[in-house]
Amino acid sequence: MSRALVITSQPEVMDALESSLGQTDIEIVVSFDGAEGLNLLMREYFDICYVSFKLPDMEGMEMVWEALNFKSATQFIIVTTEPERQQTVSKVWEGAYDYLVLPVDPKEVILQLNRALGLAELKADNRHLRTQLINRYDFPMLTGTSAAATDLFSIVVRISKTEAAVLITGESGSGKNYIAKTIHYNSPRKHQLFVEINCAAVPNRLLDQELFGSRSEEHISSGRTRPGKLELARGGTVFLEDLDRLRPAIQEKLLQAVKAGEFPRAGGPQTYPLEVRLLASTSVDPKEAIAQGALNKDLFEKLCSVRLDIPPLRQRKDDIPVILGHFMAENSGMLGRATPRVSREARDLLLRHNWPGNIRELENVADHAVLINSSGIIAPEDLPGPIRSPEENGLDTEGCVNMMEIRLSDRGIILKEVVRALESSLVFQALEKTEWNRTRAAELLGMKRTTLLEKMKNLGISEAIRPKDMDGTEE
Repeated sequence: MSRALVITSQPEVMDALESSLGQTDIEIVVSFDGAEGLNLLMREYFDICYVSFKLPDMEGMEMVWEALNFKSATQFIIVTTEPERQQTVSKVWEGAYDYLVLPVDPKEVILQLNRALGLAELKADNRHLRTQLINRYDFPMLTGTSAAATDLFSIVVRISKTEAAVLITGESGSGKNYIAKTIHYNSPRKHQLFVEINCAAVPNRLLDQELFGSRSEEHISSGRTRPGKLELARGGTVFLEDLDRLRPAIQEKLLQAVKAGEFPRAGGPQTYPLEVRLLASTSVDPKEAIAQGALNKDLFEKLCSVRLDIPPLRQRKDDIPVILGHFMAENSGMLGRATPRVSREARDLLLRHNWPGNIRELENVADHAVLINSSGIIAPEDLPGPIRSPEENGLDTEGCVNMMEIRLSDRGIILKEVVRALESSLVFQALEKTEWNRTRAAELLGMKRTTLLEKMKNLGISEAIRPKDMDGTEE
């Protein structure tokens, strides 16, 4: 049974709520002042707490702010009168779920109650999920025998216990997202929110609202706002993935917020404290991004108290069995199966592959192998085609083009021109194989679509040289 705490000394508030809530099966507990109400909230659990705007010993919002320090799932609703309405709505979004204006419509009270109960249940589920996440991100992918894994493990363990801003760099798919979550779920903030913003996926016109919030047009008269992620994640961690994709104006606004320790709230002159730990990542060289104007140098320095460079998987192949075992154990557990072993033949193929997709590609291989295996032993036939037969991709057993065909003459070569010719050939081949679908071509080359477009521009590859009989669509 759900429970509601009503904190009020006003008979009209008590009468209105008893009349409305009496139509439900919710258990009602009453307190007559803020101090007693806080005491009850500390000792017992309540799904909903109705608080009068004015209490004998304090303001209702003052009591809510105190309660929010130790109660995360209880939903607080301020009960107010029409003359107090404007004062209430200017404060209610600083912690309370909603407000209720007297006299009340019993139907509206029940609708509001059901919405609040749904959110309370969601928060309870999130607490359970957060516990599972804390258990999941316990460094399993940072363990291994390679020097790179040992160094990475050592640094992540140390910085997780601090409040330092961290910039994580590395190739696409190398595990930057995983590292960010590992830092958060092993930090003092682990029981608070981890909020991830993919700066490349959210349209630029929405990123400002996503970070700093916005004012809803339909609520202009009431002063309601839609809080941004920097406000919602109060006390937790915000991870900015692909930081270099934030447009310069937003980077500058974020820089000012970091410097001041506060940022302007949406729709008004008020400021809100920046009470989050900031983590960020980029798949490009920060120095190049700064030189090209894609990354604000001052913001880079502010968010780079610590820089973590994630090595690509091809440079830490000794760790593949450990990481693969982690993924297979996780997938097998979800399927209710025992974790399969990996045969020597399959292991050799995995170690010979060059892993252009890094950790993400290895995770997909583990998913594939566990799903189709029925013997308990992963054999070569349980692996995806590109792993079993590297030659299908035009690659040798190391996953690279056969460089033995290039001979160094006595006169020497101009290395830059050879590399440019090789890049041009491979990019063109990828485009031809995918009928000039840039997204799929980028996947074949193990790079981001934006990186491919930049390479095409630098190499002079455009639609003008595309074969006339090709009409593939672009994504």
